[in-house]
Amino acid sequence: MEIPYASGHYAYGQYQYMQGSSNWVSNESDLHAGDLVFYSHDGGDTTYHVAMYIGDGQIVHAVDYSSGVQVTDLDYVSGFVGGGSPY
Repeated sequence: MEIPYASGHYAYGQYQYMQGSSNWVSNESDLHAGDLVFYSHDGGDTTYHVAMYIGDGQIVHAVDYSSGVQVTDLDYVSGFVGGGSPY
């Protein structure tokens, strides 16, 4: 399976793809390491960020162009709408 490449507002294509997988979850406690997680300001009508869950409430993601890749808490910002794996 190939997940569409995206960043910023284009993360919505990834979100739609992942939401259609059988492993989609919307509860943070159901995430597994390696799951992609998505953030939205409007409940999922659009998404603004995607990250990878690494376990223990942590994600790895590119915060912005100048900060580079970081490990932060899953709730580093509001708007978590779900996550999962296509496998």
